[in-house]
Amino acid sequence: MTVPSTYTVRRNRRSVLIAAGCALIAGMSLVLTSLTQARSDATVTVALNAQTPTTPDAPIELNFSRALKPDEGRIGIIIDRNDVTSLFVSDGTRMVYSAALVPLPLGESQLIVYLIGADNVWREM
Repeated sequence: MTVPSTYTVRRNRRSVLIAAGCALIAGMSLVLTSLTQARSDATVTVALNAQTPTTPDAPIELNFSRALKPDEGRIGIIIDRNDVTSLFVSDGTRMVYSAALVPLPLGESQLIVYLIGADNVWREM
């Protein structure tokens, strides 16, 4: 039976430690990448006063946290099951609906903003 030399044992331990360190670095890199992507998701807020009723002819202003990247897709806006995206005017990170052309119906309306990916999947923002 041959006994490995001290040099061989140390070299094998060092190789195992280096491989484990590389695996740890790769794993942390994946975690940090997913956290960065989660933080970089665009968000949208509506510039309305919740305490004041909105009139049917009031403009609706949507403010996005950042401009969309070209490969992220496009925005889709639905008000009460009607696609009104084309009625919004885009201005950088802001989209405004001028109700002077097509006033909103009286009463409460539901507004949903979607991010439509390149694969045509609609994801609610």
